[in-house]
Amino acid sequence: LSLHRMALVNINMAKIHVNPDESSAVIALAERNALMELQSCPKAWCKVKAANVRGWIGRQAIWGLLKTESLD
Repeated sequence: LSLHRMALVNINMAKIHVNPDESSAVIALAERNALMELQSCPKAWCKVKAANVRGWIGRQAIWGLLKTESLD
C-alpha cells in the first residue's frame, strides 16, 4: 500500500510533455501499463512522476481517475 495516488498508462507510447500543452516539448514516452504517480490532474492534463521523469500527460492516456474527478 502507498499514500501516493497512482495511475496506469492505457495506451502505447503515451507522450509526457514539459507543460500541459500538446505543442510543448516531449520529455519521455510511457509504455502501456506503466505505473506513474499522479501529482495533480485539474482538467485534461495530469502531472505525473515516474523514476527521474516529471511532466504532463493527457488524461485520456491514463486509467485511475473518475471521469469528472479533479486532483489538485
